[in-house]
Amino acid sequence: MAFRRKGPPPKQIVASAAYVSQESLVKLRRNIAWQRMAWDYYDTIGELRYSVGWLANACSRARLYVGEADPLGETVPKPVDDALALTTMEELKSGTSGYAEIINRMVIHLSVAGETYLVAYDDPLMGRVWSAVCNEELLVAGPQVKLWIDDQTQITLEEGKSAIIRVWRQHARKRWQADSPVRPLLADLAKLYALNAHVLACADSRLAGAGILVVPESATLPPAEQQAEGVLEDSFVDALMTAMVTPIANRDSAAAVVPFVVRVPDESAKAFQHITLATPFDAQVPVLTEMTLKKLAIGLDIPAEVMLGMEQTNHWTSWQIEESAVKLHVEPLLGIVCHALTEKFLKPALAGQPGKENLVVWYDTTELVLRPNKGPEALTLYQQGLVGGSVVRRENGFTESDAPTKAEQQEALLWDLAKSPATAPLVLPMMGFPEVAPPSPGPARPGVPGPAPSPDADEPSRPTRNPIPPEKERHALTAAPSTLVACANAGVMRALEIAGKRLQGRSDRSRTHNVDNWNLHTVLPCQRGQLDHVLDGAFDLLDATVTAPCVQRVCRAYTAQLLVTHTAHRIDALASVLASGGCLND
Repeated sequence: MAFRRKGPPPKQIVASAAYVSQESLVKLRRNIAWQRMAWDYYDTIGELRYSVGWLANACSRARLYVGEADPLGETVPKPVDDALALTTMEELKSGTSGYAEIINRMVIHLSVAGETYLVAYDDPLMGRVWSAVCNEELLVAGPQVKLWIDDQTQITLEEGKSAIIRVWRQHARKRWQADSPVRPLLADLAKLYALNAHVLACADSRLAGAGILVVPESATLPPAEQQAEGVLEDSFVDALMTAMVTPIANRDSAAAVVPFVVRVPDESAKAFQHITLATPFDAQVPVLTEMTLKKLAIGLDIPAEVMLGMEQTNHWTSWQIEESAVKLHVEPLLGIVCHALTEKFLKPALAGQPGKENLVVWYDTTELVLRPNKGPEALTLYQQGLVGGSVVRRENGFTESDAPTKAEQQEALLWDLAKSPATAPLVLPMMGFPEVAPPSPGPARPGVPGPAPSPDADEPSRPTRNPIPPEKERHALTAAPSTLVACANAGVMRALEIAGKRLQGRSDRSRTHNVDNWNLHTVLPCQRGQLDHVLDGAFDLLDATVTAPCVQRVCRAYTAQLLVTHTAHRIDALASVLASGGCLND
């Protein structure tokens, strides 16, 4: 049974899994000639080994879980916390690596030979053991089936006490036969092996590398008494052979780079000839090797860039290659593995248990996909009120369990409010600091919330359109719960900041660069018809820190009034409004 994610369906899973009897195992092991060739090339060609290993390592990083399948197959299975199913799956784990080891081996077998065997047996020390083995690790000896543990140890798989599950990629023509991406590439692998062998032969062959040196008979060396004892009858040939052989036996010898010196008559100098045995084919070896590697990269079940390198990609497209690799190469193989584990491992173990018919083994590849770092952009959008805090945490690699608690949010707000001269006298005592006198009234700087200026101030400011009697302000400040007013003040200032940024256009920035964000509405026009737009999502901070419906309702009305009347916000005015609305009485 296959399951599909939302959106475009993944690559079709063509897989099978079946328990194998001894008779079936004998038949299946007859046609394995191409598999032996594939394993030989896996052991001798590094590019093939690396590509298969890359795919196996990627699959082993996925997280397996037990989930409940969607009956319609439209969504991925939802994880469930089923004690029996989880205990059953524990058998497949191997030490601290969990499922990684068994997945890694299964993917390698499926990629090279097209099939793998899940074998279960009882170990005296470790108990029940499940292993992924290839067909060459199973031995049929008469009526018995044995498993090679190492090159000298075998164990007998007793019927009723062990299990053999064959998992294979179905061949499109004969579905009972195994198929793999390596099978149609055997000729190209043989070509690459021959090219590598040719290069090695040329490197080790003295004739192919150095050619033939023709010397005249008149060429002589110094007198024989100056030669070492035991030389050949022809001392010249003896010395020449020694100079040729020495670099082969010892590549660090000076003879590898120092020329051989001989003194000859003048008329014999022209008779020396060097004949090279190089052929036009030697120049084509690099070209043929590159062409063969490209064919292999296209034919294998991996992105071509894995084998050929990432030279043709830039820093932006490299993550897209990684994501497409997961969807087109990693997930289909994981689907084969999960299908086998579900049908031949989990369901037989849970047979007869009510309510567990839809439980399946599935995978999660979230951590495999590499994406560009969108953390800074997410933080900027959050500050503009366009995304939520969960988006910022997700794009920076955190989970919802890392979200701050209500107490932590309130503490952070108190620290922010303590930095403002207008709110510090109210907040610092709540944080355990000694009380400080409130700042004396004075001229208000544009964009800074604070007490209203006195009538005799040197620089008169914009008159407040909703003046509050002093006695009512004092009553509001003394009767208001400090934490509630502080949190409401922070929520209102955040809403004004978001609304001000939305009201600000490019042409307005020259005259508002000295105005704080939460005071932009005092110099920018805002009509009542714009309120729904500029305040959309602006009260998320208020709703997250203050749960009282009365406070939320009053703060929204208060903020809307400030926007359409272009009035500067003051914490004492907010406290008075909250008090008059009955929000501070509870």
